[in-house]
Amino acid sequence: MFVKPLGQEIMKFPLPKTGIRDPTPESNMLNGITKAIREQLEEGPNWKKLYSISWLYVLAQSLSFQKDNIYNLMRNAVLSLLKSRENYIIALYDHESAVGIIFSLYHLADENNLDLSISEVLKNIEALRWHDYDGELMVFSYMLAIKINAKEYADNLLKNIKEHLDRWFQELDYESQKSIAYTLFGFAYASDKELIKIVKKFNLITKDNMFLQRLMNGHDVENIALVLFTFGKLAYNKKLFNKLKHEAGMSTLNTLRFEIIPQLGRILDIRISEERVLEDLQHAPPELLAKIQLARIESGLEKPFMLSKYEWEIYQEVLKSAKEGFFGVNRKHLALNLILTAVIPSLIIVLLATPLYHLLIFELNKIIPGYAENVLKIIAFLLFNELYGINLSLWRNGFIRKEYLLGVLKHLPFDVINRLKKGAER
Repeated sequence: MFVKPLGQEIMKFPLPKTGIRDPTPESNMLNGITKAIREQLEEGPNWKKLYSISWLYVLAQSLSFQKDNIYNLMRNAVLSLLKSRENYIIALYDHESAVGIIFSLYHLADENNLDLSISEVLKNIEALRWHDYDGELMVFSYMLAIKINAKEYADNLLKNIKEHLDRWFQELDYESQKSIAYTLFGFAYASDKELIKIVKKFNLITKDNMFLQRLMNGHDVENIALVLFTFGKLAYNKKLFNKLKHEAGMSTLNTLRFEIIPQLGRILDIRISEERVLEDLQHAPPELLAKIQLARIESGLEKPFMLSKYEWEIYQEVLKSAKEGFFGVNRKHLALNLILTAVIPSLIIVLLATPLYHLLIFELNKIIPGYAENVLKIIAFLLFNELYGINLSLWRNGFIRKEYLLGVLKHLPFDVINRLKKGAER
């Protein structure tokens, strides 16, 4: 009998899966970012790369990854640059270097012992007339001015930004779109409530908005990422969320969360693929990777972990408990419960465990001789019963229902009967 060689027989069938999957775009992105951070740390302070370093720091801060190391790298690069007059002047005339200085100083400004004049840097930027046309430098300078409490400087910049926004939204050419995207990002990153005014004025949270339409039809990955980050902040940052909810209503927020953000996220992925951003990570700008990742994280579209089947089941149980329990409770009812929980036990103690108890019995015996002690115990029980019913209703329903105010008096007999029934069934 003719037997085919074993190798030929095997080749008819697909090779078994080894469990190793092809890298996903997300893992490629993270690998690229990790590599960029590692290379920056290995190279050491370099003021020419301050722009990239500052953006990588923002991402590292968001991920809590190598944050302190990058902060020190950024700090040393800025301080060494400001000590060199020649290099400092060169940097001020270069757009990315100037932004890198301002954005880095924004993160360093919280240090009390920082031995430099930040306001002097802002004046130097202004003297070069960057604020006449550059949205990125304008908004980052405004953020820094707010951070160091340079109110007059910040007010002038804000007025300038608003005037430019009117023109940019009218023109909507490429440079205008870029300036708008960075302006929105800056206000969002600083959680500045001025962002809400801009959103309302230019009606940004509508699908037929001209700026959004041009953004989505365009191919600038950076602009899309910056606006997606902004919308993520609006939708999920507590300070901005509450302000927007108050100003525009919950329906606007729902449109933002469930329609605009997912659509913008899909378009971002399409443009990344079309522009082949992730195909050559060796030469991809680190700051671009950082902006993309920041946008995905802030908008809630990034899913860094995949739950196992059992973890998912546990998560569902926790979620169910959270929805049914105190996490979904009516705040006013919860406040009432906390007050009663503090007051009622104190009243019971006063009634039963203090000298006042004997005084009350003495006085009540004058009114209802022989029954005073029982009356006080009944009152104490009713107070406890009320507290039990309120807590039970809050736990089961999330608010206080009238029928639960009977507390133990109503639920205890039913619980006893149910237990007896279950025992009989066994």
